[in-house]
Amino acid sequence: MNGLMLFIFSRNVQIDKRRSYFYLAIANIFASIWLFRSLSFGFIPSETVFLLLRKLFISSAYFAFGSLFESISNFYYSSATRFDKIFVIANILGGISLFLMPSPYSLIILMSRVLPLLLFANAILMVYKSLKSYSSTLFFSWSFFGLTILHDTFALISHSGQRFLTVFSLPLAFSVFSYNMIVEYKDLLVKTRLAHARSITDSLTGAFNRGVLNELQLDPGDTVVFVDLNDLKYINDTYGHDEGDKVLKLLVSTIKSNIRSNDIVVRMGGDEFLIILKNCPQEKAKEIMEKISRQFKESHPLKPTIAYGIKAFLGNLTETIRTADSLMYQMKYQLKKHNNSQASEPSN
Repeated sequence: MNGLMLFIFSRNVQIDKRRSYFYLAIANIFASIWLFRSLSFGFIPSETVFLLLRKLFISSAYFAFGSLFESISNFYYSSATRFDKIFVIANILGGISLFLMPSPYSLIILMSRVLPLLLFANAILMVYKSLKSYSSTLFFSWSFFGLTILHDTFALISHSGQRFLTVFSLPLAFSVFSYNMIVEYKDLLVKTRLAHARSITDSLTGAFNRGVLNELQLDPGDTVVFVDLNDLKYINDTYGHDEGDKVLKLLVSTIKSNIRSNDIVVRMGGDEFLIILKNCPQEKAKEIMEKISRQFKESHPLKPTIAYGIKAFLGNLTETIRTADSLMYQMKYQLKKHNNSQASEPSN
């Protein structure tokens, strides 16, 4: 299960971490095969099949070690050192040698005289790697795993017939390391999402920036509103840019308080904004914008105003924005014309 899960994760993590997850998935699979050696296969009548299975189970241990060391090196150190590569190659060659042994006698000779030295070296390297990980959980689980490997190594050399203990420590060691990598995977996802959110968010107002337009999927029934904050330059020149920033923030907060969570506010640049109202008729959009305009004007001493153009989605976002922008300028022209006519009227 761990192997399958880590293999799936390896397809979705950053490239620099992908090899580590992939090799740990392979290591978990080989370690699972290794655990089968503790089962009784007395029911198998054929000595040839029994020997083949025994070689498969035992050689899987060395393939698991080779894959594990490759994974650890990529996980903590970005790439395997020359020393790590020697251990990886030695374990792979050990596993291949075990599996290709032609007779039970040669298998016993290899297991009792040569491979115990490699097992011993693996145990020492496991403890050393756990110290470099700066994780107390990883250190204790791998140290326990290393000690059980040492026990099994001496059992092989002495032919004492003692029961191998790695069958108990192996699931713990691999599970702890896999858990650490899954936590790391979760942290990577969070960081990736945060980085993506920052890349498409306007830092001043909290609205989305234009980058989000490439990700939007609009449907028939959606409505696009192009909004322009009137006289922002005058506010900046007269009252300062800090006051202008406050007005921009106020506009976005007023918009957000009057739309739904699945609607979208985009700062197109400067004093221009885009509102995407999902599954919203134009008449309803008009009511929403009238309310936003009124609340915005009443919420600040300078009585700021907005102009906007409303257009139902035409099937093409660029074309819809262009049309809404044109309608916004028509409204802006009418507002300016109205204000000029009021200013030119003689006072009583």
